[in-house]
Amino acid sequence: MKLVLFGDSFVSIHLDETYSWPFLLAHNLNISKDDILNFGKPGTGLDWSICQFISYLNSNDYNENDIVIFVVTNHGRPPIMENENQSMSAGFGAYNNDIENIPTNVKQYYKKYDAFYRTWFDLQNDDMKYKDRWLLALALKQLPNFTILMSGFKDIVLPSQANHILLQNSDNFLKIESDLISISKNEMMNKKLGLRDFYNYFDYEPRTCHMSNSNNIVLADQLSKCIINRNSSYFDKNSYHKNLYDLSSKYNNVFEKEFNLETHREKRNVKLV
Repeated sequence: MKLVLFGDSFVSIHLDETYSWPFLLAHNLNISKDDILNFGKPGTGLDWSICQFISYLNSNDYNENDIVIFVVTNHGRPPIMENENQSMSAGFGAYNNDIENIPTNVKQYYKKYDAFYRTWFDLQNDDMKYKDRWLLALALKQLPNFTILMSGFKDIVLPSQANHILLQNSDNFLKIESDLISISKNEMMNKKLGLRDFYNYFDYEPRTCHMSNSNNIVLADQLSKCIINRNSSYFDKNSYHKNLYDLSSKYNNVFEKEFNLETHREKRNVKLV
């Protein structure tokens, strides 16, 4: 049995896996580190993750005893047209206001496919945004595996559709409106700050899966209970730690405890003041 994960940077592990919720969840379920298949990649859209999911299903790695967790990313991320650019932040705001302010290589990429992306954004509506999520949920429910569909950004589908019979939990499928972005933002005392502010302060995102160590632990514990009991009610948004830090300085005891800065110094040669 393996733990198989799909999604964006809320799933992807960088620098230190010790406090990442995928690693901790596997530990809670007695799944070895070698039996974690993590297809998460920062900045990728749902189309890319679905392609990885299909490849996994058709590979020798697939086993019907695997536990499959799929974290749905922001619906504003369109498809990537070239494999070498698959880790880009998939058009995030590029055609709203700041295409001239993004890195040169990304700007060149978007301008190369300008007609496609402008058309893609123009055609977006609620039906277009959520159709792939419906199909993904149905695909997960059809598998013999135990599967979980989670939300990285707010709702998996429109709130008015959330209780549709096709999306209801079953013996081998759980839908969890986890809204991981809210858990991430609520860690900050200043709620006006966002993910990009960490890059401004640290030149990189120091948190594993965009969450503090404490909240990675909470998420792993809750998901393990959801899986063992096959019940989504063990996920509780109110149990997560809030107001942990204010980003007022680049070093304090909370950062050291929650971000594993000592490990980052060794792996990135990060100098913190």
